[in-house]
Amino acid sequence: MSTTRTAVPNTAVHYFKAAADVLGRQRVGIYGHSRAVAWAQEDGVVADLGGGRCLGWVTRSWSQGETGSGYAALYQGTHNVSGPSGVQVDVNTVYAAQWGQAPITTTTTKETTTVDVSALPHVDQTLWLNRHYTPGRGGQAIKYIVRHHNAGMLTTQGCWDVWQSREASAHYQVEQSGRIGQLVRDTDTAWHAANLLRNQQSIGIEHANSGGATADWPISDATIQAGGRLAAELCLKHGLGRPEFGKNIRDHKETGSTACPYHLAAGGKYHAAWMKAAQDHYDTLTSQEDDMTPDQSAKLDAIYNQMAGGFENGKYPGFDINKLWEAAAAKGFRRLTMMEAVAVSTRASILIFDQLVGPEKDAKGPSFTGWDPDDLRASLAAKLAAGDNGTIAEQLQALVDGMATKKEA
Repeated sequence: MSTTRTAVPNTAVHYFKAAADVLGRQRVGIYGHSRAVAWAQEDGVVADLGGGRCLGWVTRSWSQGETGSGYAALYQGTHNVSGPSGVQVDVNTVYAAQWGQAPITTTTTKETTTVDVSALPHVDQTLWLNRHYTPGRGGQAIKYIVRHHNAGMLTTQGCWDVWQSREASAHYQVEQSGRIGQLVRDTDTAWHAANLLRNQQSIGIEHANSGGATADWPISDATIQAGGRLAAELCLKHGLGRPEFGKNIRDHKETGSTACPYHLAAGGKYHAAWMKAAQDHYDTLTSQEDDMTPDQSAKLDAIYNQMAGGFENGKYPGFDINKLWEAAAAKGFRRLTMMEAVAVSTRASILIFDQLVGPEKDAKGPSFTGWDPDDLRASLAAKLAAGDNGTIAEQLQALVDGMATKKEA
């Protein structure tokens, strides 16, 4: 990995993000010098182990004495020493219980989903605050999301700068472009809702404005969509259920003397679009490939009904081929249903088969013994005299007789 910070976004970040999209962020780690591991953690492209640590393995090489003790999972302090049976091994310092040696555990929810919830939410940047938040949640569980707007046009870095001096914070910032930054870990308490218990039970999402007070604090559609999708992913990750305002989605102004989140608040001009984005994304995340709408299910039932037979006390007894034939004949053999067409084709096949192989001799079932050549010859002669070309079997018999005569000649 490059040793310069500015080169990282243009080299490795996109590679790591692609790996996280495929494997899930919690399955992605990094081995490198101390700065590379720290940069990967800041950019949110490797697994977050909690407690300020990421799935990073710091090597002594090029680290200039830095061991990663405050943020890494492992430190490779000694290289290539003799181990069992003379095998060369490294000696590592282990900082975390999970360092890639065991399968990860994922959060389960009431919904069935194939999404790796441990990789949620998807963020573009992590810039961890070093003050004005509380480690842990005081024993409280996360119950809902609280929406805010910046009353300003801030970036994630801008929020970090403001919160260095202002005693406030939020977990996430959604920028004007839709880019998402995380500043406080979900496991910690941000100072965003003007109420201790509410802070401990919630996750705060800030939304950047795209204009100032003179423009009445507008918010871009990119921010609205990204904010809603972020909330959906957090609801799924923490088992809060489908986004629903008043239940797991709340507004800042419910506590404290504030109009925040202003136009995003319930009844505001952006509220409906934001909620739709959240619910649509949640539905996408929790849906299965074979899920069907009621209309699709009804159509499938109709197709199955045609293929298997009509309903009879909730069962499919199957179709009567004679009734299907009669229905097709009544339509002049045009614009048939699928099963009527199958019945016509089947009846025609039976007739052809009868002609080719022979008639049914046994009323209890098919017992084809074949045609008598003399009968075929006599039948064809009578038909030819009457101007009829005869059946396929009669014509085949004539062909066979002709070939035998030619051979004898």
